[in-house]
Amino acid sequence: STSAAEKAAANVKAQVEMLAHVTAARLPETLATALPKSPESVSSDSSDLPQLKQAASLERKGLISIAYVTALIGKNGSTISEVKKKSGARIHIQNTVVFDKDRAQKVRTVTLFGSTAQIDHAVALIHQIVGTAFKICR
Repeated sequence: STSAAEKAAANVKAQVEMLAHVTAARLPETLATALPKSPESVSSDSSDLPQLKQAASLERKGLISIAYVTALIGKNGSTISEVKKKSGARIHIQNTVVFDKDRAQKVRTVTLFGSTAQIDHAVALIHQIVGTAFKICR
């Protein structure tokens, strides 16, 4: 005689097998809609970078001269928001002012988070805005 627990286990097993079969049958269809049709259809445009936020997140620190912080942030945060949007990186500018002995000036720490490509893109954009007033810590 089959116990109620054995009947329940057999029922669950049958449902799992059916679900696996349905999933396997639909997998090619799902992949076909999720993947690009050809390598040429994959854009190398950096505007695609924000979609990579799920990529491995790295952290990189840099220093910015306090004289250039307002230029980097922009009115109501518009400039830094644009850098974040274009690069896909998360950026945090610390409020604490420290003295950089190498450059003999007051600076604030900028922390960038994201993939290597996102961080590199953010650094390039920041350099376009403030030039050598921003440097990455090695």
